[in-house]
Amino acid sequence: MSRPALADAGRRYRLVLIACPVAGLTGLIVLSVLGYPVAGIALCAGLFMGFINSRMVIAQAAKFTQMENPDKRALAFGVLQRLGALTAIAFLIAFAFRPQGFAVLIGLALFQLLMMGSTASAMVRQLRG
Repeated sequence: MSRPALADAGRRYRLVLIACPVAGLTGLIVLSVLGYPVAGIALCAGLFMGFINSRMVIAQAAKFTQMENPDKRALAFGVLQRLGALTAIAFLIAFAFRPQGFAVLIGLALFQLLMMGSTASAMVRQLRG
């Protein structure tokens, strides 16, 4: 990837990080007005968990690229460990506060959709450019 493409991807990542709190606050307000405040909190928790996951991915990638002889098995194990822990926490929240707690999974999915949408648009621009 070229430097402008990386800069564009970084800018789009920051936009997602701004959009997530806005989406979470909007969801919290709307769901609270509709009588589902726990669902609003769970939605925000899911968005926050997506944010935490993305920060951990960036930190792990930075650490991996600085290694002289990176161990792919250790990288894969780290990814599985992180995703397993986040999934367990999400399911604990979902089942502890059911049925409204399942909004945590919607929050995680929303974060991923925002990330994929921003990345896809940056890549399409790079391919056309």
